[in-house]
Amino acid sequence: MRFLSTILFLFSFTSCDYTNQVSEELNQEPYFDLTGLVERQLAHLDSLRPSVEITATINDQQEVEAMQKDSTDWVETLKLFSEASINRPVLQGRYQVKDSTDQANGWNIRIYRAQQPADVEIPYLAVYYQDTLQNVRKIETVFLEKNVLYRTERRMEMQLSPTELGPLLTKYQSSGTQKMIFRDSVHYRVEATLEYPS
Repeated sequence: MRFLSTILFLFSFTSCDYTNQVSEELNQEPYFDLTGLVERQLAHLDSLRPSVEITATINDQQEVEAMQKDSTDWVETLKLFSEASINRPVLQGRYQVKDSTDQANGWNIRIYRAQQPADVEIPYLAVYYQDTLQNVRKIETVFLEKNVLYRTERRMEMQLSPTELGPLLTKYQSSGTQKMIFRDSVHYRVEATLEYPS
C-alpha cells in the first residue's frame, strides 16, 4: 500500500485544478469535453462500484493490488484526466484539429495537436470514437509541466466500452517521468483494469 501511496504522491505533486475553468464563456466552438466525460464516468463508478486491479511500477519495482475505490478515491484518480482538458478559454485557437481513422478497430479519431507544443501543458489529445464523439472508446493525452524545481511528463490513456448507460470506463493507465531538482529521475507506470458486478 505504501508503494501505491508513492505513486499517488507523484501525481498530486504536479496536480493543478483546472476543472472549474469550464468552456461556457467561449466564443468559438469548444474542443472535446473531457471534463464532462470524466464527470459522467464518476457518476457511473459511484453507482456501479467496480473492483479494480492496479499494477504499479516505479523504476524497477512493481506491485499488483486489487481494491475497491470509494467515490473520493475515484475523484482523485480521474482528476488527472480532467486536468488534461484543453477545453479552456486560455487554450482556444491554440490547437490544430485533424480527423483520422483506426482501421484495426473501425473507429474514428479526432486529434488535437498544439500549434506551439512548448507553450502548453497538454500538447496532444486524441479521442477515439465510434460513429459519433458521444461514443468514445479511448482517450490518449500527454501532460507536460516544468518549473525551476521539477519537470514531469505524463502519458495517459483511458479505455471505454459501449453499454446501455453509454461509454463505461474499463481500463486506464498513466506512465511518465518526473525529475526533481537534485534528485534522480523517477520513471513510473500505472495500469488498472476495472471489473463491474454482473
